[in-house]
Amino acid sequence: MKELRAAPNTESSVSYYWERFGKDYLIRSHQSYLNDDDRGCVEIKFEELGENYDLTIRKLLNVFNVKSTAIEPLVELLKRHDRSNPSEEMNKILEKDIHVSSKKFSGEFKTRVAEFIMEELDDGKAGKLIESMRVEMEKFKQAE
Repeated sequence: MKELRAAPNTESSVSYYWERFGKDYLIRSHQSYLNDDDRGCVEIKFEELGENYDLTIRKLLNVFNVKSTAIEPLVELLKRHDRSNPSEEMNKILEKDIHVSSKKFSGEFKTRVAEFIMEELDDGKAGKLIESMRVEMEKFKQAE
């Protein structure tokens, strides 16, 4: 991680990460997604937790065949992890949470990083790989 922080600019840091970890991780996780889809796994998107936490947790518990009598108590217990409608106190905690770091960057900055990844990273190969994976994933979703 020192190398990422020591990079002279964001593009260099992203390039370093892509070369050392990112590309291989993306390929492995995509293959895992395809394998899981073939096995009939249920897709639960991270965004669903923010849109309707309770419903998503119930869906997850049903996927794992949790007894119906245990679902409501578990949903209540797990509500402490619900960040979809945070209180003022939770917002203060989230501001310091390194896993919610996108709030720390402007929309312009995030757009520039996304453009760099899709258009310039690895001479444009990263963007082409990502796009091909997205197309492949859409084919699976349409087949459902």
